[in-house]
Amino acid sequence: MEEAASAHPQILEAAALALRLADSTEDIGCLVRLVDGGDVSADDVLAHLREALGAQRAPCRVVLTDEPLPRGGQDKLERPSVVARWDALPGVPRSLAGSWQDDGAGRR
Repeated sequence: MEEAASAHPQILEAAALALRLADSTEDIGCLVRLVDGGDVSADDVLAHLREALGAQRAPCRVVLTDEPLPRGGQDKLERPSVVARWDALPGVPRSLAGSWQDDGAGRR
């Protein structure tokens, strides 16, 4: 999923993380940083990922960030820090319990 997101010309980097859903299952969220001057919306990125991966493999939520994604040694994503960054975003819960809205394809 991160490769598919990074293939978009306006996406500089992306990180996927697990989201707990209201029915006790999990889905994927995606934290995305755009290239400088990038002007796509989170909905545009989600549409790109649904086209590239199919609706069942695409994330249920995309969040844009201006900050570089946390990286550790060998320039690998630092997953615990990515999760902490997501959790710290105002109004973007990691658990979607109580806010799940089906769009007819089983996705938010």
